[in-house]
Amino acid sequence: MAFTVDGRRVVTCGRFADCALWSPSGGAAVRFSTPSTVEGEQAHVTWALALSPDGRTIATSGNRSRAYLWNIEGTRPRLLADLAGHASAIRAVAFSGDGRLLATAGADGRAIVWEVSQGAAVQRAVVGGRAAEMRSVSFDPVTGDLMTADAEGRTVLWETSRLGPPAVLAKVPQEAVGRGALAADGRRLVTVTAEHALTLWELGGDLPRRALLAEDAGQVSALAAGDGVAVTGGEDGTAALWRPSRHDTSVAARLSSRITAVASAGGWALAGAADGSAALWPLSSRDPVRLPPARGSVDAVAVSANGRLAATGDASGRVRLWSLADPGRPAVVADFPADLDGIVSAALSADGRRLLVGGSDKLARLWDVGDPAKPVRLADLDNDFRVVASVGFALGSSLAYTGAGGGPVSLWHVTGEGETRRYATLPSADEVTLSADGTRMFANGHPAGAVVWDLSRLARVLRDPVAAACEIAHGGLEEKEWMRLTEGLAYRRSCP
Repeated sequence: MAFTVDGRRVVTCGRFADCALWSPSGGAAVRFSTPSTVEGEQAHVTWALALSPDGRTIATSGNRSRAYLWNIEGTRPRLLADLAGHASAIRAVAFSGDGRLLATAGADGRAIVWEVSQGAAVQRAVVGGRAAEMRSVSFDPVTGDLMTADAEGRTVLWETSRLGPPAVLAKVPQEAVGRGALAADGRRLVTVTAEHALTLWELGGDLPRRALLAEDAGQVSALAAGDGVAVTGGEDGTAALWRPSRHDTSVAARLSSRITAVASAGGWALAGAADGSAALWPLSSRDPVRLPPARGSVDAVAVSANGRLAATGDASGRVRLWSLADPGRPAVVADFPADLDGIVSAALSADGRRLLVGGSDKLARLWDVGDPAKPVRLADLDNDFRVVASVGFALGSSLAYTGAGGGPVSLWHVTGEGETRRYATLPSADEVTLSADGTRMFANGHPAGAVVWDLSRLARVLRDPVAAACEIAHGGLEEKEWMRLTEGLAYRRSCP
């Protein structure tokens, strides 16, 4: 229940779908309901209600994975936005003091901050990510900072000025991108439009420079940016190499069905097709080596940057590792089930010692392939959303990322022992590619369009966490702050 600012009306939400707008002075209540249940979703039960400071807007949430934004200025409440972003029920909602932001707390262990000042809702930041469900959210009325509390009793204060997507280094016109891939150096981006135009973008300045590689590259179903080349896979089964520096194009391989995945690194290119066929070839040669057919569509391929190992994953959930020691005869060194419901993405670390595969059941799986003949399963990365359509490594293998088509992108810290911890969640995107040094990420389908993000600050946290913490804390903790935040530890100066 919530009263409007002027005290003339009150909003109530019952246990089931209906809410009502009442006038304490009398008159019939105006009832309004959440949208009808979509197929397979349970009936809505409202658990939380928040009223904006100006009294014009309310937010409701409950046992569904969405929150709802309503305008109550008129005689009948009007639905403004359906906020989809959580993986499960939303326990709490809260507006900031100025009404510009809305926070939602989910049973998925995360809180999402939304920009709602224009009546619509745009996802600004995702915080949390622990296993414990988020129970409460609120904004400090003075500083505007966000406070969250979870089921394990953990309370965290988030500085809202630091929340939000990373800075945009470059923005590519949305109409110029159907698919895109960022090169490992982070300085070049290859895109293809719905009209089949293939373009190379140089990202050195504020405004990206473009060079048209082909007005019509055909119907491109897969795209990768490698060492000075772009690799395209076509609906007709054609894999092509594009060398911008030489203005050279060549057909590298012709497979017998639609190409579903391509990769290029370490002087090699690799393509997989829907009928289970695949081809691998060194960039120094135009003679592809056809690999033995897989049990299902080869939807995931990867090559290590050192050029020693390749991986293919198929719809049956199996992974094959290929030794590239003999360029003319790639050899299978391992063929094993990844225990995933179909493999749709794969990545190898630069040194070829780590493998990350994404499945169609929300999980990504990390493997130690230091001895390729004996893969060792290290960790499961729960992506929370749908199919894990994108995976990759950066900073050697200490940073991994997972992304779901249309869902948030998660960044993971990977220790030398293979332990993983999610340390950042970025706004939703359809496809993502991270540069090898971890400082740049291309996101296609982001609400702002096709953008290249600056992740240098996040990468700096991984490289030197103490220095980064000192920068954030403006010189470290004073003794009073230390005593308040620690339990009985003797004070020591934490920063120079």
